[in-house]
Amino acid sequence: MKVTFKPTIIALLLILVGTTAYFKWPIVDLEFEKRLNEVIANPDGVRKFDLNPYFSNREFFGIWDNQISFEIFGTIVLRWHIEKIPKGIGKLTALEELTMGGCGIQRLPQEFQQLTELKELAIGSNRFSEFPKVVYELQKLEYLEIGWNNFKMLPEGIGQLINLKILYLHYNNLSHLPFDFWELVNLRHLWLHENEFQILSNEIGQLQNLEILRLNGNLLTEIPKELFQLPKLERLFLEDNKITALPDDISGLESLLELNLSGNPIEKLPSNIQKLQNLYMLRLNDTNISSLPRELLQCPMLNSVHLKGSKINSISDEFREKARFDIYLE
Repeated sequence: MKVTFKPTIIALLLILVGTTAYFKWPIVDLEFEKRLNEVIANPDGVRKFDLNPYFSNREFFGIWDNQISFEIFGTIVLRWHIEKIPKGIGKLTALEELTMGGCGIQRLPQEFQQLTELKELAIGSNRFSEFPKVVYELQKLEYLEIGWNNFKMLPEGIGQLINLKILYLHYNNLSHLPFDFWELVNLRHLWLHENEFQILSNEIGQLQNLEILRLNGNLLTEIPKELFQLPKLERLFLEDNKITALPDDISGLESLLELNLSGNPIEKLPSNIQKLQNLYMLRLNDTNISSLPRELLQCPMLNSVHLKGSKINSISDEFREKARFDIYLE
């Protein structure tokens, strides 16, 4: 296949770095057309196609449908100013990674379901007012980033994405999750921060492989005890909610490294906090905590406790002498 371009397209520079084809603007390179044809004619080794944000993706898509076969690429990265996805997207049946962040997209075409090999999809910072249900057909997905949009609910069916390991749903307007959400038992990272959750289902305990959980910036008043029985959880972000207390037993968080409770009206820590034997950082800024339990001294890996804006104005010399961690009041 030979590709020819309008003069505005020839103004691009093709740079091959490893297995990535980068297209950058506004460097003029009259050899561009020749070099791109060589890539398309001999695609072996070139798996990633990356458009620089300063190039007009809309103009580029004018030649997508008509002149270029993109089946050669395993990864396509597009940023800014697409708005509408070309119908030819369904032809990319070998595509494994697709990034379309901040492109002004409002919907995904039905042809999207043909991307059956897709493992990573990043479509955050767009204009989705409804979650694009066609994504549920991409059952090889391991990574889905769809934060910074404007949808209020997830439709039933997300449980089909059984291979998901990383799911980013932050900065939307979600207030609840569908029942089959808890079938995503392979999740490692789950970002739900800056939504409108008031209640978290006790089914959270089904996600036994979670390592990072972000729930900060919601409206939660309490946390189900099942969350504190996630043995692989390493980082838990609960700041800026309305939590007044934690469950009495938090010993199930045996891998926890970081706990952030800042910005909650919580008044005390659980008495068995020493069970968090791997805890490294504890953030209690802007809380109603008025004292630190002595059990905290039994956390051998603890490195720092942050108390700025809490009810604690000073720490006794005796406590400081015994503490093997730093305490920050400011």
